[in-house]
Parts: sequence; structure tokens; C-alpha cells
Amino acid sequence: KKLGHSYNTSDLGSVPELKAELQALHQQTKLYSSKAYLQPLLLEDTWVAVGWSSDLLPIIQRVSGASPEESRQLAAVIPQSGTALWSDTWVRPVAKPNLPILPGVSLADRWIDFCWQPQIASQLSLLGKAASPVVVASNPTDLPSDLQQNSLLLPDPQVLQRSEFLQPLSENTLQQYRSLWTEIRSQVPGIS
Repeated sequence: KKLGHSYNTSDLGSVPELKAELQALHQQTKLYSSKAYLQPLLLEDTWVAVGWSSDLLPIIQRVSGASPEESRQLAAVIPQSGTALWSDTWVRPVAKPNLPILPGVSLADRWIDFCWQPQIASQLSLLGKAASPVVVASNPTDLPSDLQQNSLLLPDPQVLQRSEFLQPLSENTLQQYRSLWTEIRSQVPGIS
């Protein structure tokens, strides 16, 4: 993304600067983890962590509400170049019958309709630490102030415009990433 390419680029060879950029970043990296990346930050062993808003928001809220002697200067930012977006999906298992509670209206349909009501979507966004598409598409002035003021849940529209949804990787692209990952990690002595 920093190099001006899509997160969803399928041929990593089409980004000639990628390897050098990743090597430079690798030399500055203390650890890689998708599960334990916040602990070193909270222990002040690292200065920066890249993570999901749903992980970061509760930590920032907890630390900012701490007493002055426990409080740390933590903040979360979204790069001006945009960020990776994803969405949770709800599925209806095939094995379960679609039991209507009203003629022609299933319980699942009613649940989705309920969750997509603007007031409910706002509450779910605040409680779930992830923005509902209903909230993102809303007029910001119609939203509760807690959402309006939360740039992680409701990013600046220009930043959101530059962001993109992560798409599933093809097997070929996944193999390119694995090869590049192995090559870069094997080139720096003492780091694996």
C-alpha cells in the first residue's frame, strides 16, 4: 500500500520495490505475531504495533482511563494512504430449516433487519469495536458523539476512500508471499 499498489495485488513480481522495502522494514522489526503483538507494546518493549482496531480500541480505552501513574501515552492511527478493511459475515447453516416467525419472513431476516437499524448499528459498532456498514454510510452528524469522535471506527472519508477490502489470496499469490517471507527472514543474521 505504501508503494502505491493494492493490497490485493496478485503478482508480487509486478511491484519491483517490494522486496527492498520489506527487507528494510524487517531490519526494524522486533517480532511478528498476530496474537501477542500488544503485550510488548504494553510492556514498553516496542514503540509501535500494527493491529486490528477491534484489538487496539479496548487497550487504548483501558490505558487512557487508568490513573496518571499507570497511564501510558498510547494512540492508534490510520495511515493517510488508507488501511485494510475486512468484514465479518453472517451465514445461515444449510442444515437448519429457515423457520419463519411470520409468513414469508424468517428469523434470520428479522435479525439482520434489526441489526441494520441506524440506532442499533451505532450501538453494535461501539460495543463490538468495529463499524457497521450502516454507520460508515451514515451522515456523521446523525451518529452518537462517541462514534463521531472515534477516528478508528469512523475514519476520515478521504482515508476511507483510499482504503480497500482484503480479498482472499489465490494459491499462486499465497505461494509468492510464503517464498518472499522465507527469503527475507533468512537474510538477516540473528532474526528468524
